[in-house]
Amino acid sequence: MKKVALLSVVFILIAVSVVPVMAAKPDNGHGNGGNGGQGNSAGDQSRQQDKNQTRMRDREKNTNRGFGRKGNLGSARMRTPFYLQGTITGVFSDTITVEVIHSNATVKKFFSNTFTDTVTNTLTVNLSDTTQIFKITQADENEGSDETPSRAPILASDLAIGQRVAIHGNFVNGMFNATLITVYIKTALGEPLVGNSQTP
Repeated sequence: MKKVALLSVVFILIAVSVVPVMAAKPDNGHGNGGNGGQGNSAGDQSRQQDKNQTRMRDREKNTNRGFGRKGNLGSARMRTPFYLQGTITGVFSDTITVEVIHSNATVKKFFSNTFTDTVTNTLTVNLSDTTQIFKITQADENEGSDETPSRAPILASDLAIGQRVAIHGNFVNGMFNATLITVYIKTALGEPLVGNSQTP
């Protein structure tokens, strides 16, 4: 009789300890039965959807970083800075032609991809209202000055055939668009040296 009573007490203790554990577990992985079989899974799904939407927005932001102001991804990717030194061979309303003496890799690559004759080294460069143009002159040694070069803005109409120039700009969709043109004027001392240090 004592054994039966002892076994009964043991079964009661086991039952009391198992019931709270079973009540705490979600039913079939879908949460508590009191919530119509949904439980916390609806909240988890909502949070997962929010995370997915955040990831999608981040991907769109990263993708759109390559777009220009008008959303032109191709133009933004094709924009490449260029630099060259040379002599003006032609002046027109909104372009100049330049015989290239020295340039960066962008111009050299253009020549190698465009011309089979490496002697041909003349480029057409586009001008715009935003193109900055400056003239650099050096004082004549007979004037007794310290030979400090002077720099002054000039107009596109002041550009002339034969002038030595250094040009910075952007290569976009196969066209060279100048952002800065510097004209070097000969003096009795000769032209100022234009070193590679000016390359952007």
